[in-house]
Amino acid sequence: VDMDMLLKVALFLVPLFPVLCKGDKLMVDLEAEARDLVKRRNSSAQVIDSWGMTMNYSCFVDPYPLLSLRPIKVKTGAIICVDDFRTLIEEGDLDATDCTEGYSLYVDYGITTPFSLPSQLMFPLIGTGETKTELEDLNGKTQVSRDYPNKIGKPEMKMCTFKMDVNFTGDFAYHVKGNSTKKGFCVPVAVTELADKEKHLIIDWIKGVLLYEVKGQYVQTRCL
Repeated sequence: VDMDMLLKVALFLVPLFPVLCKGDKLMVDLEAEARDLVKRRNSSAQVIDSWGMTMNYSCFVDPYPLLSLRPIKVKTGAIICVDDFRTLIEEGDLDATDCTEGYSLYVDYGITTPFSLPSQLMFPLIGTGETKTELEDLNGKTQVSRDYPNKIGKPEMKMCTFKMDVNFTGDFAYHVKGNSTKKGFCVPVAVTELADKEKHLIIDWIKGVLLYEVKGQYVQTRCL
């Protein structure tokens, strides 16, 4: 191992540590938000005995599914750079022939859901060259890394602020318990009712969707 090269890499990365370790982070739990809404609606006059967000919940299946109940659909945008472009290591700052390309995503504003959130990332996000298309599922993730080893060249490291849009449409549901004179029934709830500006869950009124932006820092290494 070339210790001089490792020392140079460490010195270049020192200014990056405060950015990647900053304190303003958020991980929204979509199921917890729905659970809190259901709790608020529960009362002595309306006893809720179950609820669910996915297609395997009883209100979505036979024998009597609600015709007005629209299953939640999720659409994700591509992972893209939006701001704060920086060069961490210039080509030629480090001497190397055995080089590993790749990238890391450090999520500052994330979300956990009962759904998968696959999103397209075209490496490299910064600069030009041969592209590699990857699918990254950032559901509940705080960090994702991918390497392309056994390259020849000198490393160049760049970073940016990235974002990935997540759009939710449709309904989740809860079941109101019946009694001796009345049967129980399902109640649909539009997912847009989970909007909460403090949690960065925003309604896009034009598209009619609940929008969350996954954000964080993207760091890439290329071998040039």
